[in-house]
Amino acid sequence: MVGGPVWDIGLMLDGVNPEYVGIRYDIRHATVEGGSSWPVGMRYLANRINSFDVKDFVWKETNGKWKPFNVQIGDGMVDFKRYFQIIKELDIQGDFTLHLEYPIGGAEKGAKVLTESPDIVISAMKHDLEMMRNIILY
Repeated sequence: MVGGPVWDIGLMLDGVNPEYVGIRYDIRHATVEGGSSWPVGMRYLANRINSFDVKDFVWKETNGKWKPFNVQIGDGMVDFKRYFQIIKELDIQGDFTLHLEYPIGGAEKGAKVLTESPDIVISAMKHDLEMMRNIILY
């Protein structure tokens, strides 16, 4: 569970030059682990972040237990507007990786044979990319 709450990562990298070791900041996991306090952790690690995972989720009850369930960008609980505002505010430079981890015919797990049409997978990719562009430009 190292890295979930992010504080441990900062402590582990204390004294390590950020030029050589960076963090891939995952907003979905940061929101799951930190609720509405994720901006505090993001600010704490800002000088170490060099890439970003972009994905979304909702809480869903399954067999009496609440668990995070991956969904398309904009359909979930991640506050992307605030996320990108903080990235701009702190002038964090890095690459963005768009993750499609919600159910789309097995593509989300790298299946070679899909249970959905490739058009549905491509449509999902286009949707998330467009949502990300709209949020970044907001």
